[in-house]
Amino acid sequence: MHRVKNPPLHFVEVNIAEIEFDARSRDDIPAVLKGLQYIYTFDAARKKVFSTLAATLGPSVSTEMDRPGMALWEIFVLATLKLGLNCDFD
Repeated sequence: MHRVKNPPLHFVEVNIAEIEFDARSRDDIPAVLKGLQYIYTFDAARKKVFSTLAATLGPSVSTEMDRPGMALWEIFVLATLKLGLNCDFD
């Protein structure tokens, strides 16, 4: 089954809410990451995002089996960065 959120932090991991971004940066990545940080830290926003993601999973998608280590949060972050930065696979 797809997990929405990973288990509690391990010793070397950092809480997402504690990460600070350079406000003067002109790069696009900090702006996208700030938005993701907001979604992750506020329960109402996170619940709405993941309920929308769950609704978009088609009936042919099995929620009983998933790839080890891939939670919905990681999939959401990678997809957001790809779309938000207009990245391609090259």
